[in-house]
Amino acid sequence: MFPLHAAIENMDEQDVVDLLSSGADPNQPDPEAGGLRPLQLAVDIEHEACLRRLDLGDDKARPKPVITRILINAGADPDLPDESGQTARSMAEGKGYREALSLFGDNQMKPNELGRSDNRGRYLRAAQFFGIYILSMAACALFLVLVWHYGASTAWRFLSPEQLDKLQLVLFSGTIGGLLTGFWRSMAK
Repeated sequence: MFPLHAAIENMDEQDVVDLLSSGADPNQPDPEAGGLRPLQLAVDIEHEACLRRLDLGDDKARPKPVITRILINAGADPDLPDESGQTARSMAEGKGYREALSLFGDNQMKPNELGRSDNRGRYLRAAQFFGIYILSMAACALFLVLVWHYGASTAWRFLSPEQLDKLQLVLFSGTIGGLLTGFWRSMAK
């Protein structure tokens, strides 16, 4: 491990500053760590430190981009990849580390109160899909009841004329078809 990487891993701000001022490269990959660059290590270490504080009950814990700021000021590039193709920017986005992203000049994420990326959109879409699935199954069941009513002999018919009118109104009013069509069109986009 390079001295700069070791100082970052120890979260020793003064050593990081001293090493950079003595000529250490802020973009130097560490071949022993899969080409991990100092900025990537700083993003990871600072975010993990925040998560440890959260686990210890500090509800107001936020990642503090102290070493990230030092490295950016020293010329570290957040878009240089490691051997796996991951960059410091992609790591910060994946962790929802908005403080680092703002230093990178990209604060487009909308993190939740824990500083992690917000998955509400994905969950809402899944709930929407589930709701439409249930609605589709209910419409199919109603249609089968209607087919049974008209296809069975009069002895097997169990719907009153009022119930039959309501069933036909629900099935053929266009509301269910409109909901289903609108949903599937939005999914296709």
